[in-house]
Amino acid sequence: MSIQIGVSVFLVSNYYADSYMPATAQFYIQDDKKYGNYPFIDFFINAKIKSVRIFFKIDHLNSGWMGNGYVQTPHYPLNDRAFKIGISWRFYD
Repeated sequence: MSIQIGVSVFLVSNYYADSYMPATAQFYIQDDKKYGNYPFIDFFINAKIKSVRIFFKIDHLNSGWMGNGYVQTPHYPLNDRAFKIGISWRFYD
């Protein structure tokens, strides 16, 4: 049996995100508001028992801890917290 436990941290610094115009399907430069200055924290556990592999992951663990201003482009929010579970089982060796 082997187990891996880990944390992934991704820091987004302040920047002027490009705005999006759906009517023309193009991005354009805006300099009104800065976005960013928050971390994304992911937590995961991987386990292997003989021929079975199991993983459990929490994406964006810190969602909602520092407000809800997680945006990539103005008016388009990033994903909230998500739980992912997976199993891989080989029935032969």
